[in-house]
Amino acid sequence: VLHIVVGAFVLLNLIVGSIINNYNRIKSTTEGIPPFLTPEQQEWKETQRIIYNLKPMARKQGPTNPIRQYCFRMVQHDRFELVVTGVIVLNVMSLMTRTHDQSDCWTTAMFWANVVFLMVFVGEAVIKLLALGPRWYFVDPWNLFDFVVVLLSCVMLAVDSINEDWTCAIKTYDDINVPALSMLRVFRIARVFRLVRRLKGLRQM
Repeated sequence: VLHIVVGAFVLLNLIVGSIINNYNRIKSTTEGIPPFLTPEQQEWKETQRIIYNLKPMARKQGPTNPIRQYCFRMVQHDRFELVVTGVIVLNVMSLMTRTHDQSDCWTTAMFWANVVFLMVFVGEAVIKLLALGPRWYFVDPWNLFDFVVVLLSCVMLAVDSINEDWTCAIKTYDDINVPALSMLRVFRIARVFRLVRRLKGLRQM
């Protein structure tokens, strides 16, 4: 065990640290230009970065319908995204409480908690569809990602309903146990990636 810890971790970290230190040293001597790029390539890279940052964004036109206009103002407000982000954090925290040998009553509590969370996310998708319309809604990759996750969550909620997870009573038959359906449950936690949209540091990583 000591050999594994010292050989696989300590020595590896020393080697990686030495490589990074030499890379930064060489980079500092070339005025910030990476050692694997020529000055012309670095100039082209900076030009492409500037062009990408200046790329015009498609402007979402506000609808003329009063109801859709109200929804449009709602989704453009910062508090709307903050509330949705808070619900996502609560949803992820609730998923973390699931255990292998949990009781039937706790499974039922988790089921109804997922119902509440799913209602919030479905409501968010409906409001955004009314506000932006299908054309502008699906232009944003994050909206498409949310829509797919909501659809998968609806499928898993239907499966949990068939398994009678909505009640603590003794079940009359065995649960549906399909490996593919078990994999779909992982997508419930995929909403945590929406936090990347708000955190600039994570986007850079």
